[in-house]
Amino acid sequence: MKLFLILLFFPMFSYAEENQSICIRLNQYLIDGNPDGLLNEANQRLAVNENDIAGLLLKMEYELLLMKLEDLNNTCDKILTVGENIESQEFKKVYPLLVKQINSIKSLIPNILVDNIDSERQKAYTSKPKLIMIPYLEACEKDGLLTE
Repeated sequence: MKLFLILLFFPMFSYAEENQSICIRLNQYLIDGNPDGLLNEANQRLAVNENDIAGLLLKMEYELLLMKLEDLNNTCDKILTVGENIESQEFKKVYPLLVKQINSIKSLIPNILVDNIDSERQKAYTSKPKLIMIPYLEACEKDGLLTE
């Protein structure tokens, strides 16, 4: 499990600027112990456009946090399919790193033990993690792909 977490946080970089209010608001869900807020945001976005990359990234974040392994692989595949067709400048810069991170995650999914999955899921509500998809969400925000 520790290896899984290490790979999730690689690469951890930020394209943060002063006005990243949407990403800050999204991260606040985790600080508040409300990862379901991320899923609600994702579902709202995906209801409008099933290929919304920001919605897919939020959905993946939720599935990672709550170890929704049965859905995670499909969401990863969808992100790769949608992401390869996005031509916006900032997202295009970070997309190769996203591909590496997703491939690492996908390779680990079969090795995750489900024995303690309930306790791992509970940690999403109590541990106050930070968004690991933040670099990609920030790129979306810079490109105008993440709007309210």
